[in-house]
Amino acid sequence: MPPRETIELLREALPTTILWAAPCVVLLYLIDAGRIPRLGWTHRAGPQEPPLWSWTEVVVIVLSFVAAQIFFGSTLAGLKESGVLVEAGFYFITTIVSSLFTAWVVHWLVVARLGQSLATLGLVPCPVSNVPTVLGLYFITFFPLGAVTILWQLALLGGTGSAPESQAVVQLFEKSVREHDTLSLALLVVLGVLVAPITEELLFRGLILGWLRVRWGAWMGAAISSVLFAIVHGSLGALVPLLALGMLLAYIAIRTGSIYCAMLYHAVFNGVSFLVLFTRSGNS
Repeated sequence: MPPRETIELLREALPTTILWAAPCVVLLYLIDAGRIPRLGWTHRAGPQEPPLWSWTEVVVIVLSFVAAQIFFGSTLAGLKESGVLVEAGFYFITTIVSSLFTAWVVHWLVVARLGQSLATLGLVPCPVSNVPTVLGLYFITFFPLGAVTILWQLALLGGTGSAPESQAVVQLFEKSVREHDTLSLALLVVLGVLVAPITEELLFRGLILGWLRVRWGAWMGAAISSVLFAIVHGSLGALVPLLALGMLLAYIAIRTGSIYCAMLYHAVFNGVSFLVLFTRSGNS
């Protein structure tokens, strides 16, 4: 679609999105204040011990994930080029193995070497009473996040004159829908709904936010970890929406004391996003 037509479509959608977003923000405030019956946060307090890891461990763990993706990606590249592995299969195996390796590095550095409990990483049970709140929060924040996305897309279109590229996984998913590639779709959904929420919440809300909040406070830690979360995804078109998503996930982790609650929101967000992409790509 030409940039001019895209801009017009976004401008037409913006007023309606903002109209829906405004009451959603009010509802978010009421939930946070505990003024809506059966919707409120139950905080599961973790251990009193502060995180003992430093920026050194954080850098080592992040670099371990990047190095694992490069190593296993280059190892499996031949299978992809020869057609033995479909592109989604290559992406699936590389991400799974890299995530498992990173989880092992986290366990080795934080639990085995520093002697800290998993609860220090926010790995404490998410109280069942928080599940309706997390699900309600998703539907309440749907339109505000949509408004942020549209405004950012308009800003990029106005500044560059062209629509920004989607994330690589989004492009691959849309391609799989057009080609009716059921296997690739299934692999991408498993990655998006299960693997990505677990790995990213462990790294960004468990490890990085957990370290930052004891040094610079909860919300400064949330802001910095969210900026890193957005940058790591490598998509200019999704940069600001991912920053907003990161702040929401940090908010959930801070209010509940459990990154499992953030994983749940993250999984729902990715799952519904895939459903929207599936519907849109199938109709195009």
